[in-house]
Amino acid sequence: MASKTTKNRSVALLGAGTMGRILLGAIKNSGEKCQIIVCDRNKKKLLKIKESFPKVAVTGNPIDLGEASVLFLAIKPQDFRDIRIKAKKSAVVISVMAGVPLLTIMRELGTKKIIRAMPNTPSLLGKGFVGWTATKEITSAERGFAKKVFNVMGENLYVRSEDQINKITAISASGPAYFFYTILCFIKAAQALGFTENEAERAVLKTAEGAIALLKQNRNVEELIRSVASKGGTTEVALAQFEHGKLTQIWLSAVRAAYKKAKQLAKRKL
Repeated sequence: MASKTTKNRSVALLGAGTMGRILLGAIKNSGEKCQIIVCDRNKKKLLKIKESFPKVAVTGNPIDLGEASVLFLAIKPQDFRDIRIKAKKSAVVISVMAGVPLLTIMRELGTKKIIRAMPNTPSLLGKGFVGWTATKEITSAERGFAKKVFNVMGENLYVRSEDQINKITAISASGPAYFFYTILCFIKAAQALGFTENEAERAVLKTAEGAIALLKQNRNVEELIRSVASKGGTTEVALAQFEHGKLTQIWLSAVRAAYKKAKQLAKRKL
């Protein structure tokens, strides 16, 4: 008796930029059988897609995506209003657009089955963090598919409200830049002590890499700090400067500002 063949899931991806390519790679590596079509108005981006994924269909017309069972939106929020596409009512729409609420997507595309996700740039290396939420119409199987894709990108966290997505935006989506900026300040401080730029970069980046490796073994951050900061030593006086400069308050103010901005963007009219 012949075995039943699993029908490939029809997946469309709107947007062939950096996040679009990250999503495409994640879909391909999710273990799900998918028939994929990618749409972008930029022909050079589509050419890159074909070079990396020869079996993936490409198009410059969003109307060609209308019959997909799953539609990923990886375009800029300001471009969303210009698309001319109506998804099937049964289609699952997975959006990674920043600041575009579920209701707006629902209104524009005519489906209530929406997943809104907020990944970050380390997803490119499979080291990302994806916060996501979904409308009540999304089934457990559909959530399972989304989780498989997000797991390829790194870790994921399901949250119950869109306001939590705004908070994820302020923490993990914007977060890589916070660390890059901190490291840049550290490098400049090392240069101020007389090291060359190359020497400072080597010392700081290797220190950061080692600190993260230790943190993965022991997530008790305060204990790790105590293990370095001996009484009356150099680390103790350096940490005292951070406290004197109210570094904790600066971080809190920065994250709150990003969260406030994320909420403002969610309220704007596209």
